[in-house]
Amino acid sequence: MRVEQQSEMTRPEMTWKRKLVYGVLAALLVLLLVELVLQFVLRELGRVSIPAESVEAHVQGGMAYDADLGWTWSRLPQPAFGINKDGFRHPEVSRKKPPGTWRGFSIGDSQTYGAGVEADQTYTAVAERQIKSRVPDPDRVELLNAGISGYTSLQALRLIEKKLLDWDPDLIVIDCRTYDSLREGPLGAPSEGVATVQRLLFHSKIYYILHFGIDRIRPIQPRRMHENSQIRGAERSQFGNHDLIVALGEDKGFGVVFVDYPFWEPDEDRIVCLAPPAELPGRVVARGCLALQQSGYPPKDLFLDNNHLKPLGNEIVGEALANAILQSPWAPR
Repeated sequence: MRVEQQSEMTRPEMTWKRKLVYGVLAALLVLLLVELVLQFVLRELGRVSIPAESVEAHVQGGMAYDADLGWTWSRLPQPAFGINKDGFRHPEVSRKKPPGTWRGFSIGDSQTYGAGVEADQTYTAVAERQIKSRVPDPDRVELLNAGISGYTSLQALRLIEKKLLDWDPDLIVIDCRTYDSLREGPLGAPSEGVATVQRLLFHSKIYYILHFGIDRIRPIQPRRMHENSQIRGAERSQFGNHDLIVALGEDKGFGVVFVDYPFWEPDEDRIVCLAPPAELPGRVVARGCLALQQSGYPPKDLFLDNNHLKPLGNEIVGEALANAILQSPWAPR
């Protein structure tokens, strides 16, 4: 009799556990079905970690998760977009720098990458041609475009630490808004378990929608262009990594030139600089934004949209960058 009573007492507990398991499995199945539908319906959207303005059209080659950088190219090379086997939008060069060669890199978001224009129309390519035309040995000059859509100064810093130092740069060009990202944390990949979860979330459309939905209601950090000017006072010490890039350059022996990040505000039809010299720690700033303002051309002739330049805009910014590099202490000799 006692055995029967014990059996009856334990039966409800087992039923409750079974219901919980079934409920969890059903919820997972629903999430999987929703994810599959969203993957099909929202194929054109950017990845979860990439800012909302960096849609798939601006990362034409496709992105893959990277534990340190957030994202990087999913496959290399991509000849159709002028991206070489090492991930630079530039013709192939050897990793080992030839003796006597001057080598620079430009880092930034899709403005640097050159979304909407050909590889040889980006401001980096223009600057390289300009510099080569004004030095005695043009074959010894390399200015490589390392821009990737959505990259901030934090990713620029990590890209230098993780990859570009091995390429022995003489100069790094940074084209990032001044308060565009949180301050640097420790560089290093997370544990395999954490990396696996991050990799899954990176490709999840459900997480994409939730992440940016919450961020639009209450932004945790400046993700969109207009938020840059809303960071003031002591709060600014929490954002931006430009000074850390300068310090790294001083430690490792490369120069740093900043671009003042031109941006078109269509509502007021004016060009503004989102990395003004007064907010930058470097000694040399390429005044591409100022050159666009003083060019006499209407913004619609210079910009494809808010921050992506047309070939003419790239020509003007590229010339300003070449002038700044050639007048800097780190110019090719």
